[in-house]
Amino acid sequence: MLEVLLLVQNQYQYLYSDGDTAHLLNMQTYEELTMDINTLEGSKDKLPYLEVNMEVTVQSLEPEPGPLSWRLPTRHTYKVKSLVDRIAKDRGTTYVTGTLENGIQAQIPNFIKPGENLVIDLMWLTYIVYGGCGALGTSIVKLFKKHAWKVVSIDFSINPDADDSVVVPDHSQTLNDQGTRISADIGDLLSGSKADAVLCVAGGWQGGNAASSSFLSNAELSLKQSVNTSLIAAHIAAHHLKPSGLLALTGAVPAQQGGTPGMIGYGMAKAAVHHLVASLAMDGSGIPSPRIVGILPQTLDTPGNRSAMPKADFSSWTPLDTVAELLYNWASDCYACENGHLYTLITKNSVTSV
Repeated sequence: MLEVLLLVQNQYQYLYSDGDTAHLLNMQTYEELTMDINTLEGSKDKLPYLEVNMEVTVQSLEPEPGPLSWRLPTRHTYKVKSLVDRIAKDRGTTYVTGTLENGIQAQIPNFIKPGENLVIDLMWLTYIVYGGCGALGTSIVKLFKKHAWKVVSIDFSINPDADDSVVVPDHSQTLNDQGTRISADIGDLLSGSKADAVLCVAGGWQGGNAASSSFLSNAELSLKQSVNTSLIAAHIAAHHLKPSGLLALTGAVPAQQGGTPGMIGYGMAKAAVHHLVASLAMDGSGIPSPRIVGILPQTLDTPGNRSAMPKADFSSWTPLDTVAELLYNWASDCYACENGHLYTLITKNSVTSV
């Protein structure tokens, strides 16, 4: 019998810390809970922002294994203790360096005086997108940035809209060398913190049957673009994704429906991604997150596809913004997603169903 685990969020009140242990109070049952400091989302960088009686959120898998992680509120009000010196202007507002009552130094608008309150945004959500310079990746980066997420792009070039970019070595490197290097670069950028989402939207389409002159080269390219990138994304998630974070890999509808005789290498690569999603969602995969999914678009409405197929029915193509919104809603917990599920994206008459 398959046991269903629920990801539950409960409100607690922070009491105090004892070494690497935080003591929290359930605000409904008044039972005390101890959590390892290292399970605080955002790593130890956020510890200075903790205050006695601050409301925090604990995420648990029920009925077992229980509490997974805990996080600070989206925003919190601190009292300003003192102001130090004037620094740069930003859009006409003068900021000064100030010290809060708990000893944190912060940039404070000059109209706020000592003894007054300052609201600080503590929601430093981070997501990693593999394929951040592609058509879909670019749309995703822009949407997440619009919602004030920190974005790390992985691709062969820098995405200027991202906060940070990891430039991928060329395909001549082995999968092991490439993946190890990328994961290490991600670790350096995160500085010990964890990402809230890892999205792999890298890939490309290649055709060809077994008799095609480009059959083997196209198949090899498909494997590198879809399978290798998904494997590296999984490796990144295993080391740098929060326990409740989202991992999304990109498959394709045709590979789920059966054989793909006119694009054998492409179909085989996408079928492998589907298998990878199922494997990663199982116990013992190395990734503890209960939110590992695959997205399976049929045809994306990209400039490249429009150029290659100018007479096609664009009303049956899925807009990039639609895919980006779906991934954002999953990543931000606005929509629930089923662990291990392959979500098909079918568009008819400009309406997309998932």
